[in-house]
Amino acid sequence: MIQIILHFLAVIGIVLLCLLGIIVILVLAVLFVPVRYEVRGKKDTGLWFRLRASWFLHIISMTYTAPEPGNIKVRILGIPVYDSSKPPRARRSVKRKRMIPATMETEQGEVREQHKPEEVDNSPGKAPEKPLHAMSDTNKLEISHKQKDSPKNGRLSWWEQFCRRIKAIFRKIKYTIRSFCDKIRQIAENFEYYISLFREEGTRQLFHKCSGHLLKVLKSIRPRKIEAEITVGTGSPDTTGYLLIVCGMLSPYFGNTVHITPDFENTILEGHFLMRGKVTAFVILITMLRIYFDKQLRIFLGRLKREEN
Repeated sequence: MIQIILHFLAVIGIVLLCLLGIIVILVLAVLFVPVRYEVRGKKDTGLWFRLRASWFLHIISMTYTAPEPGNIKVRILGIPVYDSSKPPRARRSVKRKRMIPATMETEQGEVREQHKPEEVDNSPGKAPEKPLHAMSDTNKLEISHKQKDSPKNGRLSWWEQFCRRIKAIFRKIKYTIRSFCDKIRQIAENFEYYISLFREEGTRQLFHKCSGHLLKVLKSIRPRKIEAEITVGTGSPDTTGYLLIVCGMLSPYFGNTVHITPDFENTILEGHFLMRGKVTAFVILITMLRIYFDKQLRIFLGRLKREEN
């Protein structure tokens, strides 16, 4: 019996180890296997481009084509699982007739009769209720004395009303001016505080460090291959020449695969291009963790919120 239990536990342990190994392999694949992308486009009478992304030897792939209407296709192991160009399947709605039994109708009738307003019984045997306007003589005397005691039935003269309105207007103007001055004073204090904060040497070092991390991320996701055949013209020879100067300055980054043909007479932009690159999740994750756990950055964010350290 003990041997059977041990054998059963060994089988469970092997299954758990296999599952754990599969999970570890999937996590490592997500972190270290890059997502490769390709962008193709052309411009003649209209603009057209297509974006392709694939992961792990095209196990998962996605294609987006634009414009009008824009089509997205997702495939897993070559099997299409989503296509935005196909209309969704129509849902069949089955209408069921609900038969109300007679018992329910009678119950509803009884409920309605219960909720009917009660009729007033004006039979001669019962005494009629006293109307609300019937008041005793003592109450009438009290109300008349109150009206006599209040001057002019509680109404102020037109001069007193005018003075009160003028005072209320001046109070509002005074409050508005005071609140406006307080806001200006607060804005000036905040402006001086943030200017002094950004001028500190530690803040400059922090910006330099964060910009270095972001440049590493941009360098890892930049296109590794760029090909283009473009004809460009602005309609003016001088601006076309300036544009060629800028393209010449960027030619060391593009290489010999980008060819630009100038047109000094016409306003034109035609051609085709191709860009390929990859995105690795591990590089982005490591950079985000470094930025998140940076103690100097946390102190800086706390000072931005004007929190006391």
